[in-house]
Amino acid sequence: MKNFSREIRFVSRPNGAATHSNFEVAKVELPPLGSGEIRVRNTWMSVDPYMRGRMRDYESYLPPFQIGKVLEGMAVGEVVESNDPGFATGDTVMSMMGWREVFNAPAAALQKPEVEVSSPQMVCVRTSYHRSRRSGSRR
Repeated sequence: MKNFSREIRFVSRPNGAATHSNFEVAKVELPPLGSGEIRVRNTWMSVDPYMRGRMRDYESYLPPFQIGKVLEGMAVGEVVESNDPGFATGDTVMSMMGWREVFNAPAAALQKPEVEVSSPQMVCVRTSYHRSRRSGSRR
């Protein structure tokens, strides 16, 4: 049985406000898990103000989004399959793997929340807040 997922790709740089035409939904086949890999089903994907700046092609503190690639951003998900002893099915994880329904990732690309979470929104907001405090910027 083949496993498929959908992802949101960035297909063109907006002139003014971003519209549906700047993005596309793509269906992708997921390969079998390799050694040390984890399969995650995203339950929450963050949309942050900094993402608008990454839609432009200019030098900044983060590189611009690449045309034809999945949108990168904070996401919270649930482990659905694991080939790594540090992650079990049902674990809540955070990643920057972007706007995908399901994906495979090496363990190093995932992080377990530091506290028990009652909702995925809590993880996204808490992580964004702590990153801004560490960098000295406010979002």
